[in-house]
Amino acid sequence: MLLFAGLAALLLLGSWPIATMCWIGFAASGVTMLIRFYDHRFFITRRADFQDRR
Repeated sequence: MLLFAGLAALLLLGSWPIATMCWIGFAASGVTMLIRFYDHRFFITRRADFQDRR
């Protein structure tokens, strides 16, 4: 959304500062999501129920 909001701000308002802030926010949130996705502390692996039964 921030990517398109920056594009809309640039095309409709002609405002480079608002567009730049939106794009910086987009880049920061994307990097944060990638870091959290590859951090194994956020994912707890458990065995499935059918594997516990013998």
